[in-house]
Amino acid sequence: MRDLAPPISVLPRQVTLMPNQTLPAPASPGADQSATLLDPQRLADLRVGADDSLRNAGAQPLDTHVVIVQGGAPADTPVS
Repeated sequence: MRDLAPPISVLPRQVTLMPNQTLPAPASPGADQSATLLDPQRLADLRVGADDSLRNAGAQPLDTHVVIVQGGAPADTPVS
């Protein structure tokens, strides 16, 4: 957990990761990402890398909800 400087931006999105596909970590050093699965039975398929990237380690597409939170966002960045 980290302290974030205002303003804060929150970017929610739904992502389908194909087998062995990786979603890179946010490029900004002030951003964190978190994911949850639409199918909780597939939790073992979602792997988090040391760099906070997300990878589908399963054999089927994996539907996830990803939220990226960034502190110190530009003033024109929408906040959800």
